[in-house]
Amino acid sequence: MQYLRLAVAWGFLLFQLYLGVCFFRFVHYFRSGGTAPFVQRPDGIEGFLPISALLSLKEWYISGAINQIHPAALVVLLCVITVSLHLKRAFCSWICPVGTISELLWKCGRLLFGRNVRPPRLADISLRGLKYLLLAFFLWSIFWAMDATQITTFVGSDYNKVADVRLLDFFLGISPLAFAVILFLVILSLPLRIPFCRYLCPLSLTKEKDGN
Repeated sequence: MQYLRLAVAWGFLLFQLYLGVCFFRFVHYFRSGGTAPFVQRPDGIEGFLPISALLSLKEWYISGAINQIHPAALVVLLCVITVSLHLKRAFCSWICPVGTISELLWKCGRLLFGRNVRPPRLADISLRGLKYLLLAFFLWSIFWAMDATQITTFVGSDYNKVADVRLLDFFLGISPLAFAVILFLVILSLPLRIPFCRYLCPLSLTKEKDGN
């Protein structure tokens, strides 16, 4: 079962990298003025837009219809929630690309250092609260602070329409600060088990992602 899980997890990771390459080529076609080969936009790239998905979820609740701006983002979010509720750690352990890379890093760290560091219990419990605070902030901001008009306006805004392109540009032209934060999390993931998933990811409600 462990080998099957790893095979599926890495399969999803490679597939998501493929989606990223396809989306890059799709954007490059338009930015090149049509001189580059055309590639169809992959709908699966919307799985990386959880904020847009939450906005669409509220608008769906308000209007009774799914808007046509990043509709796949909402479908992916609902699938993730459903899988997590019924299969607990399945999303984190079998599907999430960040979890898969984090697992590789802590296993490499165990080989390098002979063991993984376990934070003091009190510090570990306190830090775990960060992801719940982040989740509460997003839920409050979207489902409580924003009214129906604000939701509809934002969902239909130019900013939201190109949220996927903005995400691509974030990584293509990553700032020194963002790069330093990502590098810090990568280095921290060697001695510690999945620090991003444990302490920062609002989608992760699991204890660990070690496959055990």
